[in-house]
Amino acid sequence: SFVGFSGSGKTTLIEQLVQRLTAKGYKVGVIKHHHGQRDTGIDVEGKDTWRYRQSGAAITALVAPDGMTLFLPQENLTAEEAVERLTRQLPVDLILVEGFKRSSLPKFIVLPPQMSAEDARQMLSQLLLQIGDPSTIVGLIGQPDATLAPSPVSPVQLADLPHFAHDEVERLCEFVERWASSRF
Repeated sequence: SFVGFSGSGKTTLIEQLVQRLTAKGYKVGVIKHHHGQRDTGIDVEGKDTWRYRQSGAAITALVAPDGMTLFLPQENLTAEEAVERLTRQLPVDLILVEGFKRSSLPKFIVLPPQMSAEDARQMLSQLLLQIGDPSTIVGLIGQPDATLAPSPVSPVQLADLPHFAHDEVERLCEFVERWASSRF
């Protein structure tokens, strides 16, 4: 899961990962956690789910407190076609998740690419408090100076975790591939 505050670059990063992984032959699904209602302007041009679909995700999901919505690349399906399409689409090689800070999913913390080291440290501290279980953190994306500084709220040695800049998408993609293959 890629976690961070709004504007940190999570969506753009996941889009780029989907494109690279898809180009390598993986069937990639994307799930986005959504705190609002499912039916309020979702999957319209420019919104995150629309962007994931445009980047080539085989399936995209939006999860909200009142349920989950799946987006498939085909439109105007009949009920029978939708059932057939869903059962055919579900087998994906890899699912990338945006959000779910408190989940037990492995997480990359994503900090905005352009901010002061002090602001990044404060944001990182807030995220670590929201995550709750720092053992779920597998990597950091963003400010090296801030993410490598000792944190009083985290027993995890952040300096020991892989760190990626926002423009190191290929390196991150290779890490995700290795990490996923070692677990499945």
